Amino acid sequence: MSFPQSFSLVRIFVPRFPVPIGTLAATWALLATSAVMPGQSSAVPGPPAPAATLPATATPVLSPPPGAYTRTKTVRITDASAGATIYYTLHGATPTTKSTKYTGPIKVESTLTILAIAVAGGHANSAVAGGRYTINLPPAALPVFAPPAGLYHAVQKVRITDATTGATIFYTTDGTAPTSSSATYGGEIQVDASETLRAMATAPQHKASTIASAHYSIEVPVAAPVFHPAGGNYSSAQNVTISDATQGATIYYTTDGSTPSTKSAQYTAPIPVPVSSAVLTLKAIAVKSGDLTSAVATANYTITPLVATPVFYPASGTYSETVSVAVTDSTKSTTIHYTTNGKTPTPASSLYTSPIDIASDKTIQAIAVTKTGEQSAVGSATYTITAGVTAPPVVSTTPALNGAVIARLSSTTAGATIYYTLDGSTPTASSAVYLAPFLVDSPQTLNAMAMSPGNSNSPVTVQVFDPNIAAGTLVWSDEFTGTQAEFSEPNPKTWTYDTGNSGFGNNELENYCAWGSNASPCSTADPNAYVGADGYLHIVARRPSTGVYTSARLKTQGLFSFRYGRLEVRAKVPEAQGFWPAAWLLGNNIATVNWPACGEQDDLERVNAALTPDWNEGSVHGSGFTGGNIGQRYSFPAGQTAAEWHTYGMIWTNGSVSYYIDDPASPYVTFTPASIKSLPGAVWPFDMGQANFILLNLAIGGDYPGPPDSSTPFPSEYLIDYVRIYATPNH
Repeated sequence: MSFPQSFSLVRIFVPRFPVPIGTLAATWALLATSAVMPGQSSAVPGPPAPAATLPATATPVLSPPPGAYTRTKTVRITDASAGATIYYTLHGATPTTKSTKYTGPIKVESTLTILAIAVAGGHANSAVAGGRYTINLPPAALPVFAPPAGLYHAVQKVRITDATTGATIFYTTDGTAPTSSSATYGGEIQVDASETLRAMATAPQHKASTIASAHYSIEVPVAAPVFHPAGGNYSSAQNVTISDATQGATIYYTTDGSTPSTKSAQYTAPIPVPVSSAVLTLKAIAVKSGDLTSAVATANYTITPLVATPVFYPASGTYSETVSVAVTDSTKSTTIHYTTNGKTPTPASSLYTSPIDIASDKTIQAIAVTKTGEQSAVGSATYTITAGVTAPPVVSTTPALNGAVIARLSSTTAGATIYYTLDGSTPTASSAVYLAPFLVDSPQTLNAMAMSPGNSNSPVTVQVFDPNIAAGTLVWSDEFTGTQAEFSEPNPKTWTYDTGNSGFGNNELENYCAWGSNASPCSTADPNAYVGADGYLHIVARRPSTGVYTSARLKTQGLFSFRYGRLEVRAKVPEAQGFWPAAWLLGNNIATVNWPACGEQDDLERVNAALTPDWNEGSVHGSGFTGGNIGQRYSFPAGQTAAEWHTYGMIWTNGSVSYYIDDPASPYVTFTPASIKSLPGAVWPFDMGQANFILLNLAIGGDYPGPPDSSTPFPSEYLIDYVRIYATPNH
């Protein structure tokens, strides 16, 4: 290539780094000047002129501005450019003309980012404006339950409150978490079963509260059943309905006085209570689901018609010969009508005019009828005639204590003697003779047979006793609970008396007096045996005149007896010359074999004034050992005397008799059949099946103590706090 002579070649240096446009333009101008040929005008054009720049639309203004707030906000966006259109986004994206067009205030209820631009004709788009709005609303207050959660024994009405003004409470009753779609609280919630309430609160300018929970355990006692009509005495048959206030409860009942359970009859219809002289005892319980059971409700019904029920004499029973039965009625101006063929009597039945002879097995039924036609309940009596055969023994019992009973035997045959065993063996004429009611406190099988002159022996009556009584359990007692009277009679159903001044085999000096005796020298004004208002039995030794002495000897003979057990007598004895207090036992069979074959057990026995050490003697007597050879003295600890309160105890088991003072765990002597083995003719009488009766007495004078003297005080008292019998391990 050739250039004009005047053309200067200019080397252009292009830098390897950015150069400002202004520098390039200057360089360009320089090049253009230096490149002009001599004599020529510049032929190189300069850089093109820049296009005209549009003014920017004003940046939008957000009010209130972005920031952190504790309440919801309403954000308005304005722009200073006339006719500007605003576009915005709510989630941080850069807005464009395709974004949401602003038409009105934006409500900000939670944290979000608002970005906005403004666009106006003839203007470039504005810069982006906006930022993050942080909404930190306080939570609504925690809902509160009243009453609070807990165990309740009645239906509860639960209120839910919230301390936040204008709060709305949402709740559930099934333990699930509540939401704003849950039930809205509008009033008390009845809680009649165990359940969990949960609640939350919402309120304006607050976020939802924490969820509050409350568990209610409802154990509503089941109401006791109610009888209608109520228990009482009625003159006609009744139909008793039973209801219960507890909804959904099932009622169970008994009609024999026993305690009902869910295995008893379920109540479904009224219970008939017929006319009867006997008391009908209804007992009922109500049971609801689970283990909720009401208390036992009891109602006793006696249906006593206006006309009394006829009475038969002799009563129902087994007889060894023809009986003549009289029928009476206590209602005046009635006639008695009867049947003997098993049919129910009516006013048209046979009219009773004289005793009815019963020579064979038969049942008499009878009613009484007034002149106006009112009728009594039907009375009946069944007679079994066993001509030439002794009537079998009848066993009856009465409660003692803690499951023990007192058994009684009887036969309707006059003059019959009853023989019995308690070991299940068949009784014979060599068995124990029944002479008094006896205590039963252990499993035993009673077999009883009756014999009478001129008749064959009765069939054997069998009665099984099965009490479950632990050793050491109190099974019988006389606590001598008196009245407010100065003198009260000792229980006549338990105690009787030996009386007179026979000397009782020991040349004793006293006259024994019974309660209520006024035969000289006894006096009802100064009784020798009484229960005082202090709750003690008093046996009083008196000297009504010189050389004349009175006292008392109480016994349970014929009324109560026992075989085996732990006997305790808590007593305080008088100690003076001539006094001989005792608490002891004799066999019921003393009436048939006499003493000493009946056996004697001396629990408390001492004579005369106190000694140092003071003493008591425990002993046993029987055939071949009647003196003091089988006895043992107990010495009281230093400082103690028999004149103080002590418990005198005897433990009688099969093959053993032990005595103790105050502590049953520490007997001071034990006698067994081996104790008499070396004595000629000695026979141990305490395990021959015979029960024993109790004696309490205060003798005066006699072979053992000698007579009283001038030092002997009168009156003097032998005090007994109680007599008790406890079950023994071997009973």
